[in-house]
Amino acid sequence: MANEPNNLSRFWQELRRRRVIHVIVVYATAAYVIIELINNVTEPLSLPNWTPTLIIVILLVGFPFAIIFSWIFDVSPKGIAKTLPSKEFPKGEKVLVPNSWRIATYASVAIIIGLIAFNIFKGKSGNRIDESLEKSIAVLPFYYYNFDPDEEDIGDAFANEIITQLYKIKGFDRIISHTSTVQYKGQNKPSIPAIGEKLDVNYIIEGSLERQNEYVSIQIQIINARNDSHIWAEEFKGRWEDIFAIRANIAKNVAAELKTILTPDEIVQVEEKPTVNLKAYDFYLLGNQYRSKRTEVDYLKAIDLYESAIDLDPDFALAYVGIGTSYRSLFWSANWLPEEVYEQARYAVIKALEINNQLAEAHELLARILYEYDWNLKEGERELRIAIDLNPNLASAYAWIGDIQLITGQYDESHESFKTAIRLDPNSSTHYNYFGFSYYLIDQVDSAINLLQYRVNIDPNNTGSQYWLGIVYLEIGEYLKAIRKFEKLVNVNRINGRYHMYLGISYAKAGMLDEARQQLEVFDTLEKESRSVSFGRAVLLAELGESDASLYWLQRSIDERSQGVFYIKSVKVLFSTMRSDPRLIEMLDKVYSNNK
Repeated sequence: MANEPNNLSRFWQELRRRRVIHVIVVYATAAYVIIELINNVTEPLSLPNWTPTLIIVILLVGFPFAIIFSWIFDVSPKGIAKTLPSKEFPKGEKVLVPNSWRIATYASVAIIIGLIAFNIFKGKSGNRIDESLEKSIAVLPFYYYNFDPDEEDIGDAFANEIITQLYKIKGFDRIISHTSTVQYKGQNKPSIPAIGEKLDVNYIIEGSLERQNEYVSIQIQIINARNDSHIWAEEFKGRWEDIFAIRANIAKNVAAELKTILTPDEIVQVEEKPTVNLKAYDFYLLGNQYRSKRTEVDYLKAIDLYESAIDLDPDFALAYVGIGTSYRSLFWSANWLPEEVYEQARYAVIKALEINNQLAEAHELLARILYEYDWNLKEGERELRIAIDLNPNLASAYAWIGDIQLITGQYDESHESFKTAIRLDPNSSTHYNYFGFSYYLIDQVDSAINLLQYRVNIDPNNTGSQYWLGIVYLEIGEYLKAIRKFEKLVNVNRINGRYHMYLGISYAKAGMLDEARQQLEVFDTLEKESRSVSFGRAVLLAELGESDASLYWLQRSIDERSQGVFYIKSVKVLFSTMRSDPRLIEMLDKVYSNNK
């Protein structure tokens, strides 16, 4: 009795006798090979995305049936026969395993070890992601097939849609703004490593969009920007009515390939449909295309397209944001009066937030209205922080917070905010120019001059860098250098009132009072062409010692919502001769009264 095998030993012997162990090894090997094969041919053969999942399910379902079959039946050269129960098996007879089973088992073990080693080696070869790298991503403009002159930038607009989807996934470290990637389009763009270095990202996403009637095909690939190796590529096909599901699948696949796990809330956000009407979505994409051109005519065309979208879907929140953003832009780009545009923008953004208060773009737009038109900096900053909480990659929101901090004298904080904005939108000249001036405000004058001069050197047509560099020269008393900068700017754009204003200040500071007065007279010709006339008059009259007239025009500029008023505290050359005037102090106190 002591030498009798226990129950577990007897069961193991029975598994061996019935060759169940051999079947498990061979089945597992075959399954592993099949899965690897399917994973490698799904993309080249354009198989559906769910093909690998289906094969895995089939193999898992088949596994217990294979074990049951091997327990009941015996496969031998004589055919398939029912396995004898152990009590009927001749006692003392040794269980013989056919050579074919031995060879299959050994070969299976060798294949498994080989495939595992291959995958380990392949994982180290550079075609898989290095999980130690920051998950920083830039999405380049998509190539759009079936070119139509009215839809030439649809590829850009759709790439921006993908960026917006990726914004919803907080597991990514950094996603570059569309305004920094839009320039990398066409065949003549720099190499992938060059773009990656310029944008300081580890991963580049490229794609193409082809639409034939109601069918759409989208090609997507992820590239390691450091070594130009392809990590993943896939084609997404379907009907245009499936575009929101396709868009969500792209975002989820990118996350999976970059080893980023989505939370349940993020999955819901990524899969959320912005509208129930596909034609409304078409109008929205076209509206985005026209708005990106930044001309008065195109802003008005964009508004018409967004309104067409809303006619089809009154609950299309993003279309309302598009309308509001376009109206606000008419103030800045086309000199429309503030009351003509900001109230329209306010109505649109409030409507958008009523529909969906989780839109970062809507909170950002409301912030701009609050601090640019209502001059309520405190509430404006609060809305911007809500926008950033909803979308930590929203570069412009950091820049506007930096602007508010600059206005209110929080110079160190402003500098850091602009630095963050640049990291998320590294090709933005506007962010760099403010960042350069912020160096001056934190007493790093050389850094301010060097950065702004560098921006001028790499792009001599960058008037913004010339402008801020001229202001820095004015602030440090380098009046002749300031004169040279602003004279160039005036020659480039003779209707820009700010250029004439700062040129006039430069002349006055240099003792060239007649030339300064000539710049004051220029405002007579700009009366109907420039919104900055009143503020420019006020500043130059103060510089020429005419304080009463200066304060009159300053009040006019306050009523007109001239943004220059906000920078009086930070730009010391503005009203430098009247800083102690109680009337000026009282007027500025009223301007800042909402922000104490």
